[in-house]
Amino acid sequence: MIETISFLLGLGFSLLVYILSIRPLRLPLPKKAAYSFFTLIGITGTVFLIGVVIAHFLRKLGLISPN
Repeated sequence: MIETISFLLGLGFSLLVYILSIRPLRLPLPKKAAYSFFTLIGITGTVFLIGVVIAHFLRKLGLISPN
């Protein structure tokens, strides 16, 4: 559950970055697409991995049950 929430938060934040930062840029479409792709992978992956690590340690400490 924590992993799913962190993944969705990462996607949401990536979308926010696109709307507020990448879309207004005056760049050619292929460059915007590349920026969007790498931003999506970087932000979503980082937030997801943080969620995985948090879930791992909470399971190891016995605070949440293993699946």
